[in-house]
Amino acid sequence: RVRNMANEVTPLSSVNAAYTLLIFYDADCGHCKTELPKIDSLYKRELYKYGLQIFAVETTNEVEKWKKLIEEKKLNFGWIHTYDPTRETNYKAFYDVYVNPTIYLLDDKKTIIGKKVNHSNILDVIKYYEKKKADKKK
Repeated sequence: RVRNMANEVTPLSSVNAAYTLLIFYDADCGHCKTELPKIDSLYKRELYKYGLQIFAVETTNEVEKWKKLIEEKKLNFGWIHTYDPTRETNYKAFYDVYVNPTIYLLDDKKTIIGKKVNHSNILDVIKYYEKKKADKKK
């Protein structure tokens, strides 16, 4: 089970949002340290308008480095930060997490609608999905 920064169990299913950006990352990963702030900036500029919530899972369980990264990069608004201290979730196999960061875009039912996305294409996937939903209503 993943836990939040207060060490409380925080399941992905508890996220009530139109979209969920599911991010698996390593607090020591150089690419993660550049990608996460870009996602945060995009979130603050555009993504929040679509009812998106960010659910981030730190993969190494190095709690002090994890908390330091969140504080240094100011990754607070719109983020749910978690980690899997006992490795109960089997997220690596379930979500094919073999590189960091691994990012998925989920709809309101937690169905994957974007696989291995990044800051440069998340918004495009949402807009495409929104257009498909609007076309179905017509």
